[in-house]
Amino acid sequence: MSVLRRNLSSNMLLLIIQMVTTFLMTPIFIRSLGNHDYGVWELVGSIVGYMSILDLGLSPAIARYVAKHNADRNLDALQKVYSSSFVLLGVIGLVLGLSLITFGYFWPEYAAAEGDDNYKKYQILFLVIGLQLIYIFPGIVLVSVLEGTQLYNVKNNIVVINSIVALPVLYFLINEKNALLLLAISGFLFQLVKYVYYFWYVESRLGYRLLSRHNVSVPTLKTLLTFSFKSFIQGTSHRVSQYADNFIIAAFVGTAHIVFYSLANALLRQVSMLVANITSVFLPYFTDKFVKSDQQGLTDSYMSATKMTSGLIIFALCGISVLGDNFISLWVGPSYAEQSYLVLQVLVIYSFAYLFNPFDNRLVTALNVHGKFAKIAILESALNVVLSLVLVQVLGLVGVALGTLLAVIVGKTLKTMHCARVLDVGLVKFVFEPLLPNILPCLISLLLLLVLDSSVNSFIQLFVVVVVTSVIWFFITLFFALSATEKRYVIDLLLRKRIAD
Repeated sequence: MSVLRRNLSSNMLLLIIQMVTTFLMTPIFIRSLGNHDYGVWELVGSIVGYMSILDLGLSPAIARYVAKHNADRNLDALQKVYSSSFVLLGVIGLVLGLSLITFGYFWPEYAAAEGDDNYKKYQILFLVIGLQLIYIFPGIVLVSVLEGTQLYNVKNNIVVINSIVALPVLYFLINEKNALLLLAISGFLFQLVKYVYYFWYVESRLGYRLLSRHNVSVPTLKTLLTFSFKSFIQGTSHRVSQYADNFIIAAFVGTAHIVFYSLANALLRQVSMLVANITSVFLPYFTDKFVKSDQQGLTDSYMSATKMTSGLIIFALCGISVLGDNFISLWVGPSYAEQSYLVLQVLVIYSFAYLFNPFDNRLVTALNVHGKFAKIAILESALNVVLSLVLVQVLGLVGVALGTLLAVIVGKTLKTMHCARVLDVGLVKFVFEPLLPNILPCLISLLLLLVLDSSVNSFIQLFVVVVVTSVIWFFITLFFALSATEKRYVIDLLLRKRIAD
């Protein structure tokens, strides 16, 4: 548990740095890029997101098998997982990078605004992003190895340093003429530094050796790909759902309108990132419990972690629902807040549905029973695209958000039923045992937020409201929602005491 605490603390530090960076830089990015180029930047991110589908779902597979072989003390198998996957993803990254560079060179006009004949910056943009893809794909292996060995602090430290250095560089150098290319080139350089550090650490400190030819193993690749196929289907479906919204908005509403959807989504993405940082450290932890056949420990830790994380999710979403429009108005301007408001409220409900039972994917991946999730994900992504395509023509941006919401409700219902069966816990208990204790703290916090919302006219007032309601929520949760064991765990975590397994 001390490793779990260390990883959670490291992830939380990284999240805070990323949230501060997003808060400070997003208004500057919007002003410097303009609505069209901001939309282009989001679309390029979506294209790269779709290309990342071709990691073949290997990331969780590598992390899972690294964790498994660590538990088994099988160093030879560890080396083969590392070397084999590095070579495969290196080849994939090279092909994808060159493909994107080629597209940008011959067809840059697809990124330009109507009437804009200056294609040069878009050619350079695709060149830089394509070169970045070449090293990002083998870099996936390095990240997965660090996660599988539960070295999240090592993974996160360089990202924190990069973020701290990048913030003043972008703040002082960015302007309307260089914004798009500065973002691309600085991202390329800082990401390159990160992956070079990861490579050095894995090779030198962990003792892995990439260039050892006998460690590239076809049978190992087959094992990884067999496991990862389910994750690949699930990841592909998730990315279709995640990135389709931007393309649908660009096609039916206009590229310049992506910014309004993106701002609402940016607030809720902070909650998703928070949850991802919490849940990610549990994949190797659940795997370790599974390998040791500790079924009771697995179930107990899953239910307790779900209860504590669900309370945090509900409280955060209540805060964004009530204070979100005020925040966007102060952040980038009232006109953006007005056009984002309805989208924000729909996406708040979507986020609750999406983040409900937040450890489900980590559990089924650790236990290698995620085939059902892959099938559900296909259904969910298909529903998302179809419903969004229909509703965008009637409701515009809100229709896209509503289509995403309806699809995830269907998918999450089926996933929750599957997880309850996996843990052999009754469905009613599985759903309500973690949820019910959080109702009182979150209801009191919501009422307090509604009362204080009208008094918010500045960031200082907003900050005070958030701090006050957070403290009240925390203590009500601590004393009325958590069991004695859970209280002791939270207190020990905050006091940085060693936590027994």
